[in-house]
Amino acid sequence: MNGKVVLSFVLGAIGGAVGTYFGMKKACEVYITNEIEQFKADYEENHQCKCSENCQNDTNLDEKAEKALKTYSSATEKSISSVDEGKNEADERFEKVNYAKISTPDIDKIDEIDVDQRVESAIGPVTITPSDFMDDDGLKRVVWNYLPEEHKVYSENGEEEILGGIEMIGEENLDSFGEFEVDTLYVKNAREGIKIDCILYEDMTYEEFLEEL
Repeated sequence: MNGKVVLSFVLGAIGGAVGTYFGMKKACEVYITNEIEQFKADYEENHQCKCSENCQNDTNLDEKAEKALKTYSSATEKSISSVDEGKNEADERFEKVNYAKISTPDIDKIDEIDVDQRVESAIGPVTITPSDFMDDDGLKRVVWNYLPEEHKVYSENGEEEILGGIEMIGEENLDSFGEFEVDTLYVKNAREGIKIDCILYEDMTYEEFLEEL
């Protein structure tokens, strides 16, 4: 399942829980308030004095009513408390989802980056072995010369500068000279349709390089 769908589902569930909390709490408060008022009315009706003398003699009447109301109030507090616990639990889950959302990268974006990197590595430029260079795979084989002093690439005879040669060889591959052969680097660049046999002329100016040829 797509990560975005999962995240949306979880957020929807949490949002529903929070909404349910507020609805339950409001309904609970209204219900309890109505019940207390009804209790008062019923209590007064059931204990209504038949005469003033009975009222004066029944000194425990107010105490009984107060005790009953305290019991009812205690039940009310417990009911509201249980709803509050539900809210706290919903809040904790919501915070966890937010943390996961911040901490977790976009799954689709990760996939795109991975695909781009795989394609780039497949088409080059990448270093290859001398035998890979000689394999006939339809790519054109060229011989170039690299002058670090000039930081430029020249044709095999040295008469022409290869524009964009550094990019076609790959700046990151310039440290791999001599990996398979002394002062030589083999690179495959399928994107450009070439394989390069690049020879290093270190500490030489262009004029010195031409003389060396």
